[in-house]
Amino acid sequence: MQTAISFTQPTSAGSNRRQTIMEIITSELYPEESFPAKYFPNIHTLLFNLFIEIIKPQDELWKLYNSDRESIRIKEAVRQTLNFRNLLKNHPQTVVLVYREYIKKFLIFKSAHADPTEREDIFQEILARLIEDKIYKIREKYDFNFHKISSFTSYFMVTVRNIYIDIIRERNVRPLTAGGVQEIGDVADLHGDKKMIDRLLINEELTKLQTILVLYYKIRARLELCLKFKYRIPVTRHDIEKCFPNCREEDIKTLTQDFTTAKDKRVFEKILSVFNYHEARENKSDTLRKWVNVKVDEIIMHLNRTHSARVYNNKNFADFIALYYQDGGNHENNAL
Repeated sequence: MQTAISFTQPTSAGSNRRQTIMEIITSELYPEESFPAKYFPNIHTLLFNLFIEIIKPQDELWKLYNSDRESIRIKEAVRQTLNFRNLLKNHPQTVVLVYREYIKKFLIFKSAHADPTEREDIFQEILARLIEDKIYKIREKYDFNFHKISSFTSYFMVTVRNIYIDIIRERNVRPLTAGGVQEIGDVADLHGDKKMIDRLLINEELTKLQTILVLYYKIRARLELCLKFKYRIPVTRHDIEKCFPNCREEDIKTLTQDFTTAKDKRVFEKILSVFNYHEARENKSDTLRKWVNVKVDEIIMHLNRTHSARVYNNKNFADFIALYYQDGGNHENNAL
């Protein structure tokens, strides 16, 4: 497993340059608010040493680095070489190393009471599979034009979770949850990490729903409006105007009523006149209601295809869709 990166000490002439490079890495490319030290320790030193290894064979840049002159070229080289998109493209194994502690936190969450030796063994196996194969598949599939850089952690950690499950299945053992006694301090720390991991996985599921809704781009405004009515999620003027750009004030008043306690049949009876007016149809309320139910079944089917079991059903989908809109309905930019 090829993971080593040599940690080269800078020459005395390049010491000031080192400080400049570290400032760019810490303040511009990988700031604390996005890459907290708890989960990404030594990330800045790791990336600095990677940069040194990259520019050493480049005579001109190496001379500039070791000179006493301020060099805009060096600064620009740091930004171009170490930005996350380029890091994943050209140095994917380093990305795995950046996430080492994050993966360890995940394993502690999954195996808080496990034998440390066994947990370390699984940790090393996850790293090996990532470095040898999986990180390249992640690189191929992760589209920066569709997803933002800040959502990469969720994407990456779902892969880590799947590798973990595969290892457990292959070894024909139960997930690491038995034996040992935790210290109280460790329990408190794990609660925070559990929230982090839970949120990562939830964000991944919400992003899947976002992607599925994109498939309905021609009818998406209509579909999302109807989903809100079905699950009694408050409807805004913006929702209505997206669906019916020429809506009237009376339409706004009709569709923004409080339907919290009304039954489905009654809700669709009340809103039908607006849909029929703008769509030039003469549908019955049951037609619209059944159309929504068919679309819900389709979305649930698409979501379940991303799992090896039937995870979603009509009951839990109601809670899931409420969470989706509670978060604003935009899950392409979940923060690290």
